[in-house]
Amino acid sequence: MIVINPLRARRFAEAMGHLEKTDRVDARVLTVFGQAFPAFVAVTPRTAFLNRPADLLTVCAHCVAMRASLDRTAYAVAEGCAIEKTRVVAAALDSEVEGVDTDIKTLIMDNEDSAESWRILLSIPGIGVVNTAAMIC
Repeated sequence: MIVINPLRARRFAEAMGHLEKTDRVDARVLTVFGQAFPAFVAVTPRTAFLNRPADLLTVCAHCVAMRASLDRTAYAVAEGCAIEKTRVVAAALDSEVEGVDTDIKTLIMDNEDSAESWRILLSIPGIGVVNTAAMIC
């Protein structure tokens, strides 16, 4: 599989005189494009294994965003009970983020290919669990 900028493919089609955009035209143009520029490097699709930690990274990002939203809510409310409720939910989100980090590490360390990359990336100062997992995925 090769990934190219869609605008580049569209401009190539226009240069060939194909102003319409249909599946048939796109297929023909992309075939000619691939033949005209054979030096493109094929991209290996992410394996099904890497979809699992990638999905967990998405969950983690949403938990962090919700946590930030709760912090803003706690700052905006004046009632002591409301502030306490936001703290309880925030603590639960913090716990989930820690659990997701652990799950990501476990998934990656159980795979020989990614485990070595994990160890190398984590050895770099300033690179944490989330960034390491994102680079591997």
